[in-house]
Amino acid sequence: MHKVKLSTKAQKDLKHLARTVIYDKIVAVLHELSRDPYSGDIKCLTTHKLADWRKRVGDYRILYDIENKKKEVHILRIWRRGHGY
Repeated sequence: MHKVKLSTKAQKDLKHLARTVIYDKIVAVLHELSRDPYSGDIKCLTTHKLADWRKRVGDYRILYDIENKKKEVHILRIWRRGHGY
């Protein structure tokens, strides 16, 4: 199991989604990332400056990095599709 850590900006992004339909789905996906950060609808972002990976959740994208040695997943941003990259 990996430990999921949210950056300050990701925490703000998630806070803005509170009381929305997608909030519960994103929280569930964050739990999935702790079990297996490589499963589901993910993509390796080879040219993105902010993150190495993205996971799609409806119209939203979770941008994250994985540190396998420390067993950590760093959530950097949670953006609406097309907003951040």
